[in-house]
Amino acid sequence: MQDKIKTKEFLIIEQGISELLLKEGFHLVDIAIQKGKEKIVSLFVFNHDSEKMGIEAIAKLNDVVSPVLENLDFLGENFLLEISSPGIFRKIKFIKEFDLFKGKKMHVTCSENSYIGICNGIEDNKLFLNITNKDKTTKTEIILIENIKKAALC
Repeated sequence: MQDKIKTKEFLIIEQGISELLLKEGFHLVDIAIQKGKEKIVSLFVFNHDSEKMGIEAIAKLNDVVSPVLENLDFLGENFLLEISSPGIFRKIKFIKEFDLFKGKKMHVTCSENSYIGICNGIEDNKLFLNITNKDKTTKTEIILIENIKKAALC
């Protein structure tokens, strides 16, 4: 598995807002910029406490992030900002997400096998996935990151 390629704009936004989000208890997961008649900047953020993903918290994030984005020349003055969670079926696009989503159920597909288990993070380019067998015993599957074809939350 390789990380999604980040555009120059993505990197500029990421650099400008990541610290601000962390101060509010959120992690930046992904950014999508839709260009056209109206530019739409979509920020996908994550907080381990799902109760903190309410409308009030998102509104506060909007107030914190908007001034930074408004000063970016490539966005101009007129853009729409959307902030949301990555979703319960999030496709994993960045290797760092395996650590971010520790403790979450994941579906991981490799060349020859497919696994569903609880993500236990990465170490030394290996994903540790806790899998519960039919007999209710748990084993840890160790998967080389390079062997992962796709992965998603489930």
